[in-house]
Amino acid sequence: MAIGALVALGEPLCRRLPRQVAGVLTWTGLAAIVYSAFAFKSIFDYPGREIAIPVLGAAAIIAGGVVAPRFGAESLLGTSLFGWLGRRSYSLYLWHVPVIIIGTLYLGGWGSSWPAKFLLMAIAAALTIASYRYIETPTRHARLSQKSSVLMGVGLVVLVLGVLTGLILVSS
Repeated sequence: MAIGALVALGEPLCRRLPRQVAGVLTWTGLAAIVYSAFAFKSIFDYPGREIAIPVLGAAAIIAGGVVAPRFGAESLLGTSLFGWLGRRSYSLYLWHVPVIIIGTLYLGGWGSSWPAKFLLMAIAAALTIASYRYIETPTRHARLSQKSSVLMGVGLVVLVLGVLTGLILVSS
């Protein structure tokens, strides 16, 4: 979050970047993110110092993208496919880590093979699509009174605390 805040605060400086430099910055940032997807050899590498690679990559894309370079990574990231993925990014954010970690642990050594990685990505994608369609979108468009909204929030907090308490009691 601190890197994101620094990029936001540095936005006036980012606007001064030459377009060519900004374009290279965005592609370098995208390459860092793609690299990090393949560089971590174990779920136990995360979160180590390697986390700086995708974080700094994302910061580079945002910083360079402020100038909106014509040949920057925005030419790829601005396509309808990435727009579709971006709208579902919160659901994907919520699902990808539990699916990957639990799935990899469940699958043992086979969990680090490419077929297993693609299977886990497909499971995370299916859960993402379903939760976006049946939970996130209806919740976002729901017309609730203030009282209903507060009651639903309190109910969800109680539900989460109950589930976590149960998991803690079962595991100890």
